[in-house]
Amino acid sequence: MASQLYAMFPDETTQYVDAVLKRNGGDVSKAADDLLSGALSEASGNKKAKTGDPKVHQLMDMGFKRVRAEAALHAAGHNVEMALNLLLSGFDKGTDYMDVDNEAEDVDSGAAAVAVATPPVKPPTHTAKQKQKQKSKAAAKSQGMCGSSSAVPPVAPSFLHSMPPGLPSFSGQMFSAMPPMGIVYGAAWGALPQHVPPRAPRPRAVELLDDGALMRIVERAEGAVREMELQIAEQKAEPPAISAEDQQQLVALYDDMIERFDVREYQQKHGMQPYESTVCALEAGQLVPVYFANVQYNSIFYRKALSMAGLRNLILCGREIFAELKAQLFASDPSKYTGAGGLNRMKRMTGNMVDLDTVVLRCNDPTTLETINKMNKAKGNRVYANVQEFAHSRQAAEMAVAAALPLLEGFVKEFGLTKAQQKTRRVQTSQVDAGKIPVAHDNSSRGKWPLWQYINAGVNTMHVNVPNMADIIGALLRAPFAALRAYLRCKDLPEELARFYEDGISDSCFNGKWKALEEFNAGLDKQGSITQILADLQAKHQSVFTAQFFDADDRKHTKEIREMVRLAKGVCARDRSGATRPITKADVRAWVNDPAVEI
Repeated sequence: MASQLYAMFPDETTQYVDAVLKRNGGDVSKAADDLLSGALSEASGNKKAKTGDPKVHQLMDMGFKRVRAEAALHAAGHNVEMALNLLLSGFDKGTDYMDVDNEAEDVDSGAAAVAVATPPVKPPTHTAKQKQKQKSKAAAKSQGMCGSSSAVPPVAPSFLHSMPPGLPSFSGQMFSAMPPMGIVYGAAWGALPQHVPPRAPRPRAVELLDDGALMRIVERAEGAVREMELQIAEQKAEPPAISAEDQQQLVALYDDMIERFDVREYQQKHGMQPYESTVCALEAGQLVPVYFANVQYNSIFYRKALSMAGLRNLILCGREIFAELKAQLFASDPSKYTGAGGLNRMKRMTGNMVDLDTVVLRCNDPTTLETINKMNKAKGNRVYANVQEFAHSRQAAEMAVAAALPLLEGFVKEFGLTKAQQKTRRVQTSQVDAGKIPVAHDNSSRGKWPLWQYINAGVNTMHVNVPNMADIIGALLRAPFAALRAYLRCKDLPEELARFYEDGISDSCFNGKWKALEEFNAGLDKQGSITQILADLQAKHQSVFTAQFFDADDRKHTKEIREMVRLAKGVCARDRSGATRPITKADVRAWVNDPAVEI
């Protein structure tokens, strides 16, 4: 039983996994929930974090995890500088040892507090990944001693694990054990095996309706989401339900989308690795492996496939996840969500989570520093030497506070929070002080304060403890339908379909997924429009519209209008009402004066 958990949580120490399993009486399902949800107390975690070797804490303050810091110190003879060099050079590369950005969260934020609920555990020595490495090395050594001349095939990291039966699903039913997803051996690492035949189409349980009927289902769902968004803060505002028949059709359409992505053209284009060859075999309702945009082993193909699998699952459980987040007033603190609900359900069903806080200042952005320095220089104020100097300045703190206060006040007003609710939700404006902004070095501290500064692995940002509601609604409720809308508009045109998989389906975090779909659909809406046709005409005739051409034009753009009218003569396009008609001189004049105009 423990081996299943080792595979599911390769970044946790085996001793920690054993302790959690023991605390749950050997119940694998409960132990998995515990490991995912971080059920141990924050206070105990803080207590343990303050004890131990100060050299370890010195490395932890730089963004390294405790287990890796201890191991590196031991290997370096307790020399902090040597240990740091080891860690920076990739010491124990099998472990994700830094949270490179806010996407790379620990699976269990309560890992440090396990001693509270269990008997003393022997200090960790090897992680599950390290133990697997040692077994592989021992096997190779054994074969070598026996005189075997055959090469041992590399052990590829498992991207999907067989889940124990009995995990509760979003519908109250029970998940079946996930089938083992075969790993392809015998090919060069990183190369797509040429002998692997294309996967046979999966049998269809539901016969898809025609594209027009499917688009009407999508439009009904999108309309219900828009209506709900207008009254989001009201208790009666509930996410729109989808009928069982419509749900079956939309899931089947996602199956078609994923199946058409699982072909050699896209596998090669997006760098599919041999061990990822069965990622598209995931079924609707199955757990989606956790993935991040900054992982070491996984390809873009793998992440795009999981992105689509997560969007498909939101057709089934997005409504429930949204309701669970709303019940906690969209708290970004992971400890607010117990068991498998809320953020934990979202991570399990989609592979990652939407951000429930808002970045108000990116101190590590060179563009931000350049802008601030130009402004300060013009006013005779301080000019900062680097982003670190600016990040720790009073000016940065005051800018963050100025941006955070209106957001906190707006959230309190929108949801009508009492003083007690504000304190529980940690959005009190009285607790915001430019002279005392708390600092967090990992994601376990997210949502603990109304405003905080996050410093880790080169990232230095200011966060306010309220979400961007448009992003949450977009990521959870709009995105699954937006992807289907775009797919229906592109699926019969090979070039457009390739562009959909390239630009419409993002392999990043949930906020990025929604933004990519929103932008892609906006681009589709402009296709064939008057403004788009005029822009394409000018781009096509760049030999005419040179820098010298525009320099010689007058302030009323007489030459440009005359030339564009000539080029657009007899050309028809779609106006904003949807009607197709010839392009007029008035259209050209409006577009030349403002290229962003809607005609």
